[in-house]
Amino acid sequence: MNQSGKSYLHLFPFFGMLMVFVLLRALGFDGFFGQDSYEYLRLSRQMQASWLENAPVAEAIYPPGYPFLGAVLGLITGSSEWGLSMVSLLAGLLSLWFFRQILDLLYQGQHTEKTIFTLLVLLVSPAFLKASQVAMSDMCALCLVLGTVFLALQYDQKGRSALLFAAASLAALAVSVRIATLVVLPFPVLFLAWKSFEKKHFLAWIGSVLTAVILLVGLFQLQHFSSLLASGHPYSPDHWNPANFFRKEFHSYEGNMVYTLPNLVFVTGIFYHKAFQFWGGIYLVFLLRNWKSIPFNARLLWLPVVAYLLFMAGLSVQNERYLLLVFPLALILVFPGFVGLVNLLKQKKLWIPALALHLAMQLFLNYRSLRGPVRLSAFEKNMAADLQPFRNQKVYSFSVDVALQQRIPGMEFLNLWEKRYGEFDPDAMVLFNETEFAKDWAGQNPMLNWEKLQNDYRLRPVKSWPDGWALYEID
Repeated sequence: MNQSGKSYLHLFPFFGMLMVFVLLRALGFDGFFGQDSYEYLRLSRQMQASWLENAPVAEAIYPPGYPFLGAVLGLITGSSEWGLSMVSLLAGLLSLWFFRQILDLLYQGQHTEKTIFTLLVLLVSPAFLKASQVAMSDMCALCLVLGTVFLALQYDQKGRSALLFAAASLAALAVSVRIATLVVLPFPVLFLAWKSFEKKHFLAWIGSVLTAVILLVGLFQLQHFSSLLASGHPYSPDHWNPANFFRKEFHSYEGNMVYTLPNLVFVTGIFYHKAFQFWGGIYLVFLLRNWKSIPFNARLLWLPVVAYLLFMAGLSVQNERYLLLVFPLALILVFPGFVGLVNLLKQKKLWIPALALHLAMQLFLNYRSLRGPVRLSAFEKNMAADLQPFRNQKVYSFSVDVALQQRIPGMEFLNLWEKRYGEFDPDAMVLFNETEFAKDWAGQNPMLNWEKLQNDYRLRPVKSWPDGWALYEID
């Protein structure tokens, strides 16, 4: 293959991600669904208001990095919605580039295999592709971690002091986007410290650390960040426990959850679950056959991956989104196993049918992965349109209220999860889904408040939606 052909092949993963983005926007999906994405939108809008209109600084348990980047791009694009979506998309494109560059730094040759691996394993992984299309912080945090690892490896090879400062800046940004990166980042940071002392770059190392600290402190001044230790967040000591490694039933801030697998088994799904890499188990088998040929720096990546997965196994909740942070690093680890499988398939003349089967499966899995957010976003838009006649009313609600507050600016919502109400405003309304919440939230604030409303007040139905949602007047 000539050089121009190689360059064109290298662009396939980037074109693929851009095509999906354009297609979803053509279908009306704007990247917002559920709760977290709308909370980031609120924070991004309030940051812009604090800069331009001297409005109060926002307060949240979410760190400020992602809404900050969304606010900056929002000023450029003209809206915070586009700003946050563009952060995720650009982070996804950069992640593809960092991923490929790390493969080149760790493994010699096999250029075509690396491009195929990036396209057919990383890009079409449902969890990875979805993260690039939605207004959430996952892809941004992943990108900054990958960038830090890439710069650390580059510094090892080139020894330029500027790379220390660049890596420190990306690491600080990563922490400002996702606190859990503190479990992963010590490993590339210690690697940089080791290499900087080998190269006698003492002053540069100290300067890069100070740069990271100053940047991190500055970023956290943009928002009143509520302490995780006091917020009931799953990363806090009240929720993280090594005993959770072997549990599969939890009663936490996320509700009453019963899972199929214990946490320690769940987190290993990053290597074989259909949301990540369906054929990963086979890659691991071929990897073991070629373990001794794996470069030392590549083996070091096992440290942050295993540390992070153990941390995730100690949480009181199972969420595939949380695992995504180290997914590309896990793929880099099993790349030699992928090459071994491809070589075997080529020898057996099974490469083409295996490729066709793989593409068919991944297209189906990605369709299923993206269908949920697209449908939920459309439902939230339709509900917001239906509630416009009631925009001057006060509404008690839960779950969907976070979305509606951003879809219907100025409408007042009171959250049924945040506290137990002693009494309710008789002039207000209630938006609730008893069918959806009865089991998962039994004995917790949403259902306790709902039961009080039913027992102490008369609720008159005003409007209903599919899947059990209903709007009531309080009499």
